[in-house]
Amino acid sequence: MNSLHQLSLASAATLCLAVAFPATASRYNDPAYREFMKLEERALTSRPQRLDAPLRANNITDEEVREIQQAASEVLPKALVNISGVTSGCRCEDGPSCKAYAWVTAFHQGKAQGLQLALIGADWVIGPVQRWWLDYDRLNVRLEKVTDYQKVEDARRDRILKFPQCAATSQGAQTIAVSPNPIPEDLAVFVFLKLVEDAPAEAVYCPGIDEQPVASKLLRLLQSQNSRFVAREECVKVVDVHQGSFYKPTHRKAYFISINLYAPVPPNRARLQLAQYHHGKWALYETVELQKQNGRWRVVKITNRQMS
Repeated sequence: MNSLHQLSLASAATLCLAVAFPATASRYNDPAYREFMKLEERALTSRPQRLDAPLRANNITDEEVREIQQAASEVLPKALVNISGVTSGCRCEDGPSCKAYAWVTAFHQGKAQGLQLALIGADWVIGPVQRWWLDYDRLNVRLEKVTDYQKVEDARRDRILKFPQCAATSQGAQTIAVSPNPIPEDLAVFVFLKLVEDAPAEAVYCPGIDEQPVASKLLRLLQSQNSRFVAREECVKVVDVHQGSFYKPTHRKAYFISINLYAPVPPNRARLQLAQYHHGKWALYETVELQKQNGRWRVVKITNRQMS
C-alpha cells in the first residue's frame, strides 16, 4: 500500500447504523440528536489497542503478571498469554481510578486475540471500555442472523447509549481523552491531505485533532495545499441523512475529519485513530499505524475499521 487511499472519504460505503430519531431537515438542531452523534463517534473510535508509550516508570511485577493472567482468563480461560509493557494514563471513560494499561495477546487454538487490561485502583481488570467492546462485538455476531433492519438499528443504538461516560470535573464538565503526545506537524499534514485526496470535489473539509479544531498555523498550511480545508468552528455537524453536515458560510457539503489518540511507537512509527463523518449513515472510524522512512510517512497497517 503506497497511500492512504483506503482511508479516503471516497472509500466509505453506504453505512448501516442510523440514529433512531425523526429525520427532518432541521433535526441537527435537536440537542438529543447532536449528543447521540457525539457519543457514537467517541464509542466507535475507542476500540482498545496495544500502546507502547508512555511506558510506566516501574516494571511490571510478578504479582501483577499473575493478576493480569487471571483477569484475561475470564475471556480466554485456556489461552497462553503474552503481556506488553505497562503504559501510564487511561481514557477518561475508564474512570478516574484508572492508572495504567497492559495489552495482552492471548493464543488459543492457533489464533491470537488482543485484550486490554486496566489497572483500576489496586486491581488489574477488564476495564469499562474493553468490556463494552466485548459486548458490542458479541452483539454484532448475533445481529448477523437478524433480517429486520429496524431491529438491527435499534439494538446497535441501545448498545451505543451504554458506552461508558467520562467522569465530570468539579466544574461540571467532562474530562476528555486526548493524545498523550503532540502529533508531529508533518504527520498531521500527511494524514489530512491523504484523507481528502479522492474526496468529492464539491465538499469542504473540517479538520480536527482529538475532536478539537486544528491550530491556525496547521490550518493555514493545509489550506496552502488544498483550498477546501476550512475552520472546523464554521462547520455544522448533522446526523440527518437528508441534510448532512455543512459549511455555514456557503452551505456546501462538509466532512468532519479527525486525528485522535496519536501515540508514538519507537523508534520511527506512529499509531492513531481516524474519524470521518458526514451524517448519521456516513461515517468511518479506524486505527492506523504509520512509519517514517527517509523523511517520509507511509501507512503500514489499518485495523479496527468501523462503519456507522
